[in-house]
Amino acid sequence: MTRPPPVFVLAAPGVPGQTLVAALGRNPGAYDLPECNLELSGTVDNLLREMTGMRQGQLHGLLRSLSHLLVGEQSMASVEMARRWLTRHMHLPTGAVAQRLAAMIAPRRMVAPVTSALFEPGGTERLLATFPDADFVHLQMHPVAQGRAVMGQSGGAAAMLMGAVDDSVSPPMPDAQELWAMAEAGVAVFRAGVAPSRFHALRVEDLAAGPALALAGLAGALALPADAAAVARMLRPEDSAFAGPGPFGAHLAGDVLDLAALRAAVPAAGAVSLKGPLPWRPDGGGLRPALRDQAMAMGYS
Repeated sequence: MTRPPPVFVLAAPGVPGQTLVAALGRNPGAYDLPECNLELSGTVDNLLREMTGMRQGQLHGLLRSLSHLLVGEQSMASVEMARRWLTRHMHLPTGAVAQRLAAMIAPRRMVAPVTSALFEPGGTERLLATFPDADFVHLQMHPVAQGRAVMGQSGGAAAMLMGAVDDSVSPPMPDAQELWAMAEAGVAVFRAGVAPSRFHALRVEDLAAGPALALAGLAGALALPADAAAVARMLRPEDSAFAGPGPFGAHLAGDVLDLAALRAAVPAAGAVSLKGPLPWRPDGGGLRPALRDQAMAMGYS
């Protein structure tokens, strides 16, 4: 089976990566999937063994993808069929399953988000080995805006769960800036593993402020159609088959925002600052200088 090179959007927690994926997936030359997390393990057998308990939700995107691509619908029955399909193919490397998904989408390019692999040892290497020809898009976000989103969604539980903790204070406290730093370190591993021509960066603030211009530019860089009709399609990410919750058993929502909601969710330039106390820290602490310098290099202030 042959397939064109896929596109992966690297997005930290709190960054609306699925929205960009859905927008690109409306392009006539592409098709979007939710995060499948196949690169988190080497074989389907190990993946099914590991994604249990608190981690079982990390299989929902894969189940929705298989359900939709194999039978053309997302229902309780088709999700159970997808589970049986995975059980029958437990002997396969996860990379082989990822290749099958891309081949089922061909001749359009598969577009999918990558978040968990930014933090999982071995995830980057497995994904690059499976798709050495892939393009990667780093969806960037102001660290304070991202931190506010993460802390607002979970009250610090997500940061704590992922080890984003400031242990220089007593008692240690969850700190979303550490999550931003961890994610950026994961992105750097991907960047080092691909040719510069296949690594692209886009600030979510630019996407929210001027979606038509941002999407046309990114589509052109990815060798996707960038004409007026293609851009008009990309301006409707909410039309993705994976927008909104899936059926029971794969029900985690596809966090796809329409463009009005994206503009409302992303602070405008100047609305947040790299200087001063962080809003989620009760001790008035600010960004670490190294992270402030890193964000400034991305064009943030």
